[in-house]
Amino acid sequence: CTTGSGLFPLGQINVMVLTDVHSWVAGHLPHEPKNDADYGDVLSFYEHLRDKCHEEEKDLFFVMNGDFIDGTGLTTNPPTRLIPILQQMPWDAVNI
Repeated sequence: CTTGSGLFPLGQINVMVLTDVHSWVAGHLPHEPKNDADYGDVLSFYEHLRDKCHEEEKDLFFVMNGDFIDGTGLTTNPPTRLIPILQQMPWDAVNI
């Protein structure tokens, strides 16, 4: 698979895992520019990778590995403001 920055090898089975987001739905700028990606960036990357896997007849699983609630003002119990965003993501599995 070729990405914008070079080669990204794909296996027959591929797993894209998102973990430890801590309800940072809008990225980390200006605090951590190296770690800045929002759910839109994640979704775009997943869709690109999914399309490449489909072209090469390879499997891709998209997993939310948990630890996505605690951390920002969007955190409530239950996470009523965060759930609508998470429901829009095409997860194959979610670890709560």
